[in-house]
Amino acid sequence: MPSVKDLRYLKDSTHQKHTLDVYIPEGEGTFPVFVFIHGGSWYEGSKDIYTQLGENLAEKGLVTVIINYRLGGEANYLDMASDCSKALKWVADAIDWYKGQKYNLFLAGHSAGGHLAALITLNKKFLGEAFITQHIKGCILIDAFGLNMDYVLVNNTAFFAKELRKVFTDIPTNWKDAAPVHFIDNTPVPFLILVGSETYPYLTFDNALFITQLDHHHIRNTQYTLRGKNHRDMVIRMKDKKDEAYSRIVEFVKKNS
Repeated sequence: MPSVKDLRYLKDSTHQKHTLDVYIPEGEGTFPVFVFIHGGSWYEGSKDIYTQLGENLAEKGLVTVIINYRLGGEANYLDMASDCSKALKWVADAIDWYKGQKYNLFLAGHSAGGHLAALITLNKKFLGEAFITQHIKGCILIDAFGLNMDYVLVNNTAFFAKELRKVFTDIPTNWKDAAPVHFIDNTPVPFLILVGSETYPYLTFDNALFITQLDHHHIRNTQYTLRGKNHRDMVIRMKDKKDEAYSRIVEFVKKNS
């Protein structure tokens, strides 16, 4: 599949994290767009390790954009959400050059990337209601972590939670602001939620609570438990183009395009 690497989504920035890659389906015409935010506990990760994901999705008929964003150590959750939002706005402005349909965007993320995808989809301060309504046709969460971030930070005193406070600050009101679950209201965006059967117990709970709130607010959502997969498997096994996650994603995109 043809691809274009290291495109800058912030014209005036030279930061390597302000870049993205585009994977383009072969053939004539235009295609729906899948925008992927990588995971890595808000501290690690890079678009560069998802080449096969991009190629596989392009082969299945989706223009695929994989973005970088600033990570913990130099950025907090607001900075990360801002970077992801600006990348998405770049996609809406430029993706027609790469055979993408700018009014047919599907925002996705794994783990911490799922948190950021849900946050900027639901909290209108990042993208604005008009942009969300016009451009985002679906949000895909792949073993997302932190959908109820305030609950995590209030109820978990382990070392990892202490590290998270460097990203989500020591201010409890910020923890609620960082939790996508609190911004579920009347969004028009449907959700696809994929969770591994062998993932961390907290993630199972986190996603189940999020789904309960989507249902409470009558937000369209589809959920699948992918059998035999742990948290890392959810993206590592997507190196195999026959992985079940692809059929679920393609089905969701076709239904909502």
